[in-house]
Amino acid sequence: MKRFIPVHSTALILNKDIFTNLNNTLVPQQINAAQSTHTASVHQSVSDSAIALSELYGQGMSDDDVTNHIVELKSNFDYFTPNETITPHIHEAAKRGLNRLENLDIDFKDPKSQLSIKQLIALTLVAGKDDNYRQYTFNDYLETIILALYEIQRGYNINDENGIDDMRDYDHKICLGGTFNKIIEKMVGILPDCHIHFITFETITFKANLLMKNVISAFFDDRASLELDNEAELSSLEITQRTTYIKHLKDIINSESNHEDNPLFNALNTKLLQDIQSDLENEFGSHFKKHFNKNFTIEQFFDSILNLETIQTDINTKIECYIEKHQTYTNLIQNSLFQSGEQTASFEDNNELTQSN
Repeated sequence: MKRFIPVHSTALILNKDIFTNLNNTLVPQQINAAQSTHTASVHQSVSDSAIALSELYGQGMSDDDVTNHIVELKSNFDYFTPNETITPHIHEAAKRGLNRLENLDIDFKDPKSQLSIKQLIALTLVAGKDDNYRQYTFNDYLETIILALYEIQRGYNINDENGIDDMRDYDHKICLGGTFNKIIEKMVGILPDCHIHFITFETITFKANLLMKNVISAFFDDRASLELDNEAELSSLEITQRTTYIKHLKDIINSESNHEDNPLFNALNTKLLQDIQSDLENEFGSHFKKHFNKNFTIEQFFDSILNLETIQTDINTKIECYIEKHQTYTNLIQNSLFQSGEQTASFEDNNELTQSN
């Protein structure tokens, strides 16, 4: 039987680097070893995995059963012989981690599955002993749960980039929510129902694209709902200087403009940066922030999305619809001259039409 080789989260990162070419900027996809356990997608997939294990092996499992399974796992740890994958340092840290989790004072439960950390550990042991369910060997399961508990116990002692433990005496452990998720994460490949969804840069870009379209739609269709800081200024401009207002609208998609004096662009851009950045940080946590540095800023990221053809087309369509519904005297004359084949004049009309929608 082919041997399963458990690896650190950081090793998984190095094997699964994804580079996205966005405006000729290469952006590496990275997963933080300690914090990779905190995104909405991760939580959802972890809970689903835990529920699947509980449905298979947890029916009728009492608290005493859980305690007995933990004791059995500790015994397996005691008889385990360290090797190249599970060094004595990793082995001892995992034993400390299991002892700590066995005696938790806090009654932590995963919100969706309603399983405790001890129940989850017990379920993995029962599933790991099932030769008809488990993939690879029981010893492979044992190495993997040891590595999981090591990463839980020493999470913040481990360097995110190279996976090297700082070897300090103090165990800088990860949180309980991350602990629950980490157990499922390490069981991927050993227990068939365990899966976890990590976040790629493509995922973040796709979500940013959707959020940006929503903000743009609101900006044109119901701007007041966005509660812009300069809404009073924009409303006044729209009513009293409609031609100038439309000129600023058209300038939004002018990539050659610096937009310094365009209050509409600045208001939209500020809203995109504030709201979408906040939404992406809440959704993707550290995965979002880790992609940016002085060479590729969040502002550049949003500019790249704003300049995507689909976004530009959406904005242009919105602008055309707005102009059609809010014709100014200047627009009407220019359109009439254009249709008659005469050259249009360039002038600013002071007599704005204030037609209602």
